[in-house]
Amino acid sequence: MASSVWEWTLGAEGEKKIARGGVWNLHLDYEYSTTFDRILVEPDQRFIFLGFRCVK
Repeated sequence: MASSVWEWTLGAEGEKKIARGGVWNLHLDYEYSTTFDRILVEPDQRFIFLGFRCVK
């Protein structure tokens, strides 16, 4: 999961969605590159570092 985007998950807290992952190429800091960290994002917000992963 540690790559160039935070990834949407199915989880939510209230009306905010949970994203997990790391952004090592945008923020060259350990704080922003941990895969166990999560952020809460409004579902209609868009960022260049927020995406999704297709899994089969």
